[in-house]
Amino acid sequence: MAEWVSAIAAVIAAVFAGAAWVVARRASADSRRSADASELAATAAADSAAVAKTEAERRIERSDVSWEFVEQTDDLRWKVEYRNIGLTAAHKVEAVLVIDGVRVELQADRVPPGQSISHDAHDLHEEAERRWLDGLEHGFFGSPGMEIETRIVWSSELGTPAIWTRTDRA
Repeated sequence: MAEWVSAIAAVIAAVFAGAAWVVARRASADSRRSADASELAATAAADSAAVAKTEAERRIERSDVSWEFVEQTDDLRWKVEYRNIGLTAAHKVEAVLVIDGVRVELQADRVPPGQSISHDAHDLHEEAERRWLDGLEHGFFGSPGMEIETRIVWSSELGTPAIWTRTDRA
């Protein structure tokens, strides 16, 4: 009878050992998932701190960008130019000009103070002059030149967005 009891005890011990092994494997997997979650949380916390720092810096950032329309003309070309007359650089500049109904897009990575973005509008200017002269021949009095609707979007050095719009006649 002692052998029977020993055999049953051995089976029970094996079952408990197997169950303990399964529990240990699950605990190990849970531990790995917990470690991964902790790592993700730490990364998210670092990213959040970086965003908060950038936002705090943006609140006190000094950015001085202003645009001036400059009409550039000579015998060979006629260009529409917008100069940064501010004290700081404009970053990631995107300008949309609508010159007498024709859409023109300009881009620049950076426009420092005193520098410009421009478009050669010689053909558009010649067309506007031709239309004006044709109108004069038919008795229409209008003003010569072109209407230029401008929208310039840019960012400060730290990424604060800004926008400037204007309509000019040239």
